[in-house]
Parts: sequence; C-alpha cells; structure tokens
Amino acid sequence: TLSLHDALPILRLMRGSSGLGLGGIEAVRALSKDGKITLVRPLLWARRSETEDYCRHRKQEFLLDEMNVDERYSRVKVRRQLLPLMESFNSRVVEALSRTATLLREDGAVLQKNAAELLKNATVPVEARNSKTKTPLLDVQVLSRAPAALRRRALRQWIADARGNARRLEMAHLVAVERLLEGEAGERVAELPNGSRVRRRRGRLEFEVEND
Repeated sequence: TLSLHDALPILRLMRGSSGLGLGGIEAVRALSKDGKITLVRPLLWARRSETEDYCRHRKQEFLLDEMNVDERYSRVKVRRQLLPLMESFNSRVVEALSRTATLLREDGAVLQKNAAELLKNATVPVEARNSKTKTPLLDVQVLSRAPAALRRRALRQWIADARGNARRLEMAHLVAVERLLEGEAGERVAELPNGSRVRRRRGRLEFEVEND
C-alpha cells in the first residue's frame, strides 16, 4: 500500500500543485541554510511492508496508527481506494510515481538554485530594508523580467524567510504577489496568510505584517 509520503503528491496533483509540491517529501534535506543541520527520514527509504517484516525478523514490536486505516482522511482514501484503481492500469504505479517525484525534485533543485540567484539580484541595498520586519525589499523591474518559474520560487523563498516558514502559502498567494509587478501603479497590496501582506511602493516590493 502507499505510505503517507506517497499519498501526498497524488493529493497535491488533484489540487493543482506546482512541481515543488509534487516532488513529495525528501528522505534527506538540509534544515539550515549553511547545510550543517540535516533532517533524515529513514522510514522513507523502505515500503511499510518491508519495515514491518524487518521488525518481525528482529522480534521487535511495532504500533499501528488507527488513523492510517480511517477512510475519513484523504490520504487513507488515496491508499485504499484510488491506488488499487491506478494499479489496474499499471501494476507498478507506486514505483512510477516515486520515479516521477525524484525527477521533479532533481529539476526543482536546479530551478531553486537559479531562483536564489534571482532573489539575490532583485534584492535592493541593505539600507533600504523594511525597518520593522528587517526583510529586504525587492526590485519590481528585476522580478518582472524573470521567467515565471524562477520568479515564483524566488518570491516563495522571500516570503518564507520573512515569515519564518511557508505554511499555508499557496499558489494563489504567489500569483497575487506577481500581479503587483504588472503596470506602473504603486501602493497596491497582496494579502497573505496569518495577517501578513506584500505591498508595492516606489518600484519595490515590501513585506509587511498586520501590526506595521
């Protein structure tokens, strides 16, 4: 059966996610920008059945989470209802989905590197930072000339850095921020989750929080 991390890309595909979301959960990823702290998820390297067999072989007891068989949860319905249907078309669909997710992560790594360079180029001098949030301002012209795939990744990273995370940040929010780059008019705002927003002013994007 599909594990939770296998179900997530399928759910995201049905919701219209970007390649970043379809890449699934990484087994190993850096937690810090300098790469000194790494998060490792060893249980992602094996199927659940293999993990259970290993525990039996080692005579180790293991617990089964009742939520993993409760079809009120979308991820469980994917594993227990959608997957068997998909396997009727391709008996190795799990391997195929995993291969696609790996390819998307590899492509995404290259795009993210280029997006980081774009973000660096779009950042205005330090003295122009938002005095309250300490978030750098971004040059509208530099961003507007960039390819959409890089621009959205750069904006996502900028917002995530300003907020401390990217939770609840969806494509609709990024598209709203992108619209601020259009035309010449300033003093426009794109609302973000948790009371934050992005404002265009004097040819720059500024990140603001609700109590600014």
